[in-house]
Amino acid sequence: MSQENVEIVRTQVERFKETGKSSPETAAQDITWHDPPDFPDAQVHHGMDGVIRALGVWSSAWTEWRIELN
Repeated sequence: MSQENVEIVRTQVERFKETGKSSPETAAQDITWHDPPDFPDAQVHHGMDGVIRALGVWSSAWTEWRIELN
């Protein structure tokens, strides 16, 4: 992965952590999020709106959570 792509991912993650939103200027239009198959009602979420909704559902399961990039 190029350093440019690494920075795009870091920017997206940091914005999501701070605001719960994506950066539309760097979001891939064809992104998909696959719920783990053992999730109840597992789905495939399409587009950034779908991914953000999926992450919102996921994060609502806990009172505290964090995302860390290595």
